[in-house]
Amino acid sequence: MQPISLKDFLPALCARDLVVQIAGHGGLAAGTATLGRVRGAMGHALALSASPEALAGAPCPYDPPCAYDLFHNPQGALNPGFELPKPFVLRADAQGADLTITLRLFGAACDWAPEFRAALIAGLRGGLDLGRAGRVPMQITAVSHAQLTASPPPAGGAGFAHANPDHPAPARRSRGAGPRSRLAADRICQTRQGDRAVARLCARSARGGAGRGAARRPPGRCGRTAGAGAGGTKPRPGFSGRIAFSAPPPELRRLLTLAEALHIGADTTIGAGRVRLTPLG
Repeated sequence: MQPISLKDFLPALCARDLVVQIAGHGGLAAGTATLGRVRGAMGHALALSASPEALAGAPCPYDPPCAYDLFHNPQGALNPGFELPKPFVLRADAQGADLTITLRLFGAACDWAPEFRAALIAGLRGGLDLGRAGRVPMQITAVSHAQLTASPPPAGGAGFAHANPDHPAPARRSRGAGPRSRLAADRICQTRQGDRAVARLCARSARGGAGRGAARRPPGRCGRTAGAGAGGTKPRPGFSGRIAFSAPPPELRRLLTLAEALHIGADTTIGAGRVRLTPLG
């Protein structure tokens, strides 16, 4: 295996969006458990064509392997106890009163796009568990797909917004931050996970030469989100915020571009770690 630079990796990145539009249910886009339920429905559909070995957690012997193997089973590990991330992320957005679900495949998973597409549609049509309303079939009105092109933002200032998708809100610029390296946040969860994530982003900007001095984290409020689990829901820490970079160097811009395309951190397959890059000014 040959190493590849970020400069060469971005043009070679294979990423494909499968987008499903659903009539009504736009309010589910902000739900804390929506994408966990979508993921579960898609997984059940993929399991119907999976090999017995893949269902048992072992490598799939089919040639090519079943999509369930990529969807559910570990594909290797970076370090003991830390498996390679799954090659897909999910997103939910409201389009007026309607709901849009985006399944983004990347890497080898792009070769299984037809299987993933069929499972996503079948899972949604089979219905999502909406609590007291029970299992509600989703009425699909449109399905589309697009190839994703990851292009770094142009030279100059860039805003990097990290938001828990369950609590979307515009960030506010904090007072007292330095003029060149600024961190603004509407809600930042006062948890170890949230503090470490923000600290890493700030430290990365300083090491990359984005500005003198460290960006400061303003006071925030702690919040917890609920994720789908075997028993219904389980609490997860969450936070949202913004980091502003003044003239970030090319390597940092490429890293931020990857973050925008593939999300960052844990639970990306249920929508977490979604970020957005915006030019400043």
